[in-house]
Amino acid sequence: MWADLGGSDHFDRSVGAVLDPTPAPAINDARLVELICGSASNADHYHGVNVADWSASYFALICAASRFSSDEAQVRRVVMDSPLVQNSPPAANGEPRAHKAARLWSTEYPLAAGRGARERQENQQAAEHGRQMAAGLSGQLARALGSVKTQPANSSRPRVRTARDLQHQHFAPVTWAVPGIVPEGLTILASVPKLGKSWLTLDIARAKADGDEVLGQRCEPGDVLLLALEDNDRRLQDRLRRVTGGMTWPLNLEYATEWPRLDQGGLDEIRNWIESKPNPALIVIDTLAMVKPIPTRGNKSAYDFDVQALKPLQQLASDKRVAIIVVTHTRKAAAEDPVEKVNATLGLTGVADTIMLLTRGPKENGAIMYARGRDIAEFEKAISFENFRWVIGGTPKEVFAGETQKLLIDAIRNGAITPKGMEAATGLSGENVRQTLQRMLKNQTVFKSGYGQYELASWMTGKSTYRDASEATHSQFHPHLLPP
Repeated sequence: MWADLGGSDHFDRSVGAVLDPTPAPAINDARLVELICGSASNADHYHGVNVADWSASYFALICAASRFSSDEAQVRRVVMDSPLVQNSPPAANGEPRAHKAARLWSTEYPLAAGRGARERQENQQAAEHGRQMAAGLSGQLARALGSVKTQPANSSRPRVRTARDLQHQHFAPVTWAVPGIVPEGLTILASVPKLGKSWLTLDIARAKADGDEVLGQRCEPGDVLLLALEDNDRRLQDRLRRVTGGMTWPLNLEYATEWPRLDQGGLDEIRNWIESKPNPALIVIDTLAMVKPIPTRGNKSAYDFDVQALKPLQQLASDKRVAIIVVTHTRKAAAEDPVEKVNATLGLTGVADTIMLLTRGPKENGAIMYARGRDIAEFEKAISFENFRWVIGGTPKEVFAGETQKLLIDAIRNGAITPKGMEAATGLSGENVRQTLQRMLKNQTVFKSGYGQYELASWMTGKSTYRDASEATHSQFHPHLLPP
């Protein structure tokens, strides 16, 4: 059915066209309708039966049609002539469904066509894999009978391709739950207990479902599943009231307070949820301890156990092009590398696509957010808890600096590089400027660039404080991803 099409599209927005390596064979309109209605749920969408959300059914119908036809004109004819579009009552604002369908077409069709293209490509790959497996079994049988003596079947060999082949492949861009912060794939979010991880993930889930802003970034709306496994309905209701500020709560944010462990059906239930939604985008699991398989006696190391426990979840997120955030805790012990603070083996952090840490800041209601991953630039930002929501700020040393240091930082940025220039720019006394500069030299906020001249340290331009200055080029923060 349409829900099996995967999590993302193959729509290249730079050229405005669907990149379709496996176009569907040509069929007539009647055959297309027959194929769509071969699924009971898609038949309901086509005939407008049991429609709880008209827009979702409309998108699902386009997805179903695009699975069997690459011809946009044909898909549009069949969808626009369907009982769902022609016979459904007008929208709440009085707009006829046919008008609404035409208005939404340019937005919905590229996404649906991309999913259809991906589905056909995956089916083709599966068929090829089946042929290779069949050839391998035939070869094994022949060898067992002694009729042939050949090399091992191709299906057992690694697939080697050329760089030239890779050069001409087209891939959909990375999708984001929160632009520049939470990409598709598996994200581990860790902190000490009671620091505010659940408030943060609740706000992210709400913003993603609503297409609202979180951490200074505007999210594209999508379907969200929140597994608040350490909460109950009353507490979750209270938190949502505070986070939303009394606004309407999103219909496409679904939640559960109980869930089976991943190896006891929990992973399958997450997959079923993804495949049942027209636009699955984000799953939050709060916390990992509530769904992680329970270790059993055996020779398996803790590292191997963590890999095998989380790898299927990471693979599911990758295959379906959705973001999955898993909440866990950090160790009490100090660590040179921030990733080592996650309360798990390196097997867990190695499987994750993104690691995000929250640590306490020097000020009340303040914290430091650090992130590193395969698809994001490493960054570190100060955040503050305001009106039950986390708000992102600048670099930690800058945000948590004293007021006098902030004045000097602004003065240096505006071109005052000598103590005299800073005095003139800030109105501070010469003694105050000199003493503050000495403190800033000590904590490496500034350095001397010449006799009597000062410059801001490189990390003040947005580079991570977890790295030594000599490594700063490896942790450059991309200013276009987050607010300054």
